[in-house]
Amino acid sequence: MPTPHHIVIAGLWACAFAPSWVAAQPSVPPPPAPPPQVWHMPGAAVGTPTHDADTVYVLDKHREVLALDADDGRLKWRSATGVTSTDAIFGLTTSGTNLVLAGELVIAGDWDVVAFDRRSGARRWSYQAEGGDGPGLFLGAARGDTVYAGSVTGRVYAIDALSGRARWIARLEDRPLVSVFAPELDGSQVLVGYSVYDNPSTGGLAALDTSSGRILWKTRFPRPADPWRHTNRTGGPVVVAGLVFGSAGDGNIYGLDRDTGAIRWTLPRLTGPFAGYLTATDPDHRTLVGAGGLLVAGSTTGKIVAYDVESRAIKWEHDAGPWGSTSFSFSADDAHVYIPFLGGFVAALDVATGDARWRAGDFTVGMIWAPDPDGERVYAAGSRGGVYAYERRARESGARRQP
Repeated sequence: MPTPHHIVIAGLWACAFAPSWVAAQPSVPPPPAPPPQVWHMPGAAVGTPTHDADTVYVLDKHREVLALDADDGRLKWRSATGVTSTDAIFGLTTSGTNLVLAGELVIAGDWDVVAFDRRSGARRWSYQAEGGDGPGLFLGAARGDTVYAGSVTGRVYAIDALSGRARWIARLEDRPLVSVFAPELDGSQVLVGYSVYDNPSTGGLAALDTSSGRILWKTRFPRPADPWRHTNRTGGPVVVAGLVFGSAGDGNIYGLDRDTGAIRWTLPRLTGPFAGYLTATDPDHRTLVGAGGLLVAGSTTGKIVAYDVESRAIKWEHDAGPWGSTSFSFSADDAHVYIPFLGGFVAALDVATGDARWRAGDFTVGMIWAPDPDGERVYAAGSRGGVYAYERRARESGARRQP
């Protein structure tokens, strides 16, 4: 049966193309050139890759983890997750999208959480939650010998990376139809976003103690004047300049106090004008990422906004227009913010100006997940294209391509 998270995603796709949301077709600006490609491994990759000094790890849709040589993309090993659960949306394909490193292990999120030896690919353990909870769907951050995960039943998990046993399990909401998304770490806190699938849906952010799972604070996003407007969590938690940010389904973004969860700053939903086909911002899915002192937010309208958290001002705006809606995860480094689009491509925007530096992929490749930057390279997964390694910076105009 579909999880509530899947229902919301399917609904967002359907609503995004409702006639009342569609503007007149704008003129289509030419996209920026693609970055230089270092190597390509064909296949059906999913999610965001991760890497160490010499290896790139990536999930594929056949419930496998691949380890590729970071220099040339050569396959080092391929290992099955061993997960057999059937999901109404994903079927028998990989359910999760995240991988994390913990010591000598690479830990994968499928419906379950599965650990592999980073060098040999041998499967070390598999954590299957009681009641078919699916913590691998929302696998989050790892620190030391502990990895953290959310779930589709309102629970947060801390899993021992050495043994594969739960250190603690905390229930954020004691009710059905609650998703807790991939946790992030901030000092001694585990930060999570959550959605409660009532009608209308609601959501918010919460902080738990890393060692015990005790809930330190939990803040529900404010209800709007319109009682039917959804306020489920759509982005975050992201920590920037001492505030914890999360976005709600009505398009508003909230900055919370790290210690108390009190709302300190509200960034209102977008009002346009928009250059793309989609112009409504209720509902909106504003994926968030931190880049230095900036909070960067996407939108189903294709408009991307960077906020300077210190000055509480808009630093830059980038309207992707007919490129389409931004996807559900972003990444960043010191040079670029990497924005995947539901159309299947990734754009690298200059972190200081918002200018598009390059664009990679298309609907035939299926790059809808945040890429993994690594120094002068960027690794990206495509559901129909495989795994790609690109140079981080596009060549200067007029530079000659090397054979």
